Amino acid sequence: MKLKQSYADYLNNLWPQLEKTGSWDKSELRSCKKLGRNFRCIETGKFMRKCCNIECSVAKKCTRRCLEVKWKKQKESVTIKNSTTLESIVQLILKGIEPDTVVLVADRQYSCHAFVLTMNSAYFKKLIGHTSIDLRQTLVTTNAFDFIYGWMLLSAKEIPRRELLDILRSVYFLEIPSLIHACLEALNGNEFREIEAFYIIYSLRNSTDLLDISQAMTPRISKSALTVMCSQQFLQLTIDQMCFILQSNFLTVNTECEILFCALHWLDVDWPSRSSHLPDVFKCIRFTFLSPKLLSQLINSGYANIGRFRRVLAAFFKWPPSRQLIEDGIFYSSIVISLNCNRSSLEQFADVRKQLLIPRRWMQDVRCSYHRPVTRQCPNMYYITYSEFVQYSRQLRETMDNYEVFIDHPEEIKGKPKDRALSDSRQCEPSTSNYIICDQLFCRASAENEQKFISLSKYFTPSKFWDLMF
Repeated sequence: MKLKQSYADYLNNLWPQLEKTGSWDKSELRSCKKLGRNFRCIETGKFMRKCCNIECSVAKKCTRRCLEVKWKKQKESVTIKNSTTLESIVQLILKGIEPDTVVLVADRQYSCHAFVLTMNSAYFKKLIGHTSIDLRQTLVTTNAFDFIYGWMLLSAKEIPRRELLDILRSVYFLEIPSLIHACLEALNGNEFREIEAFYIIYSLRNSTDLLDISQAMTPRISKSALTVMCSQQFLQLTIDQMCFILQSNFLTVNTECEILFCALHWLDVDWPSRSSHLPDVFKCIRFTFLSPKLLSQLINSGYANIGRFRRVLAAFFKWPPSRQLIEDGIFYSSIVISLNCNRSSLEQFADVRKQLLIPRRWMQDVRCSYHRPVTRQCPNMYYITYSEFVQYSRQLRETMDNYEVFIDHPEEIKGKPKDRALSDSRQCEPSTSNYIICDQLFCRASAENEQKFISLSKYFTPSKFWDLMF
């Protein structure tokens, strides 16, 4: 475009002036004319033909294909080699070269890359720009941070079982969702059952933000229930953890009295500091499955004969709902004893059936002197003393590793051999043909329960009820 403008200036201004002056010789004029012709050839392409050696010059006219080729070459990409690849950067991070963040954990100092920390942890994202992060006053331990930062750098890393809880507490604090999920998946394995599950609960007693994990571990305690409940570690559990265990339907016991004694022991060991937890604890006890004799002692203020828990039980009777709990327990425990062999009778009494609690996993330990044969629906309803339970608990502590060997879980009565079914049913059968007398024996049961008792009395079958009561 600039060249064309110069040619126009040449025609309009320069050449007329040169002709007028006449001071130019012929050779100079010829050169100027030649220059003018060359300017003029730009529009027709002849000038390009003279300067270009490609084939289009044969046609004596420039087709500008050379320019198109040039433009295409300019659009083509050029490969530029770089010695600093992504792989080399990853290697620098893995080797810890040129870190930009210092993390203080306990008595150790870690040199880390902020990019790695912020990509995985929501906690570290909040601290972007900090070159020094102090975790010495937190729950994060050195072993846990060693594992966590190594896991951030690698695609997979095995979780050591002995450090799993420390890692779990740390990842909850550092807010690492993917690693939290991995830890929970590890806890879901079959190796964390029975005593191992109780160890998880015990280790988390000071971690209030991990109560949901304690609750999830509770159903895994079954055959080892009495073993762990008779341990010193059980007495150190928090109220929430203890209630999780007492509410479980999977506890393997012979009688509900065993659970009652363990609960009383937990309250008594730190009394009166734990007095405020008394209502929560007794709400977890299933009075329906307690011995009628034990319940009658409670309602007649005979709790002085129930072990060493006089002060705890005295506080229990000052709690307003306690009397109703015991009266209902007396009524429904008699129904459990009476209708164990004829549970279809309860189909006519929906309100009674709804109030009967779900049974626990009743079992019999052949080593225990007071254990009796049981069924799945009816436990051992005989009265046992606290001294008998203490003697059995010592036996459990001595044989902690073999708690499963001596436990027998019965089948339903109808699925057992006839002779054994009769033997089991006699332990749970009703106790007398005249149940009107029970109103006096059960010490002023409520009027509502009395009406239910009379309506159900025609379904009761005779048995040795007095053996259960005295």
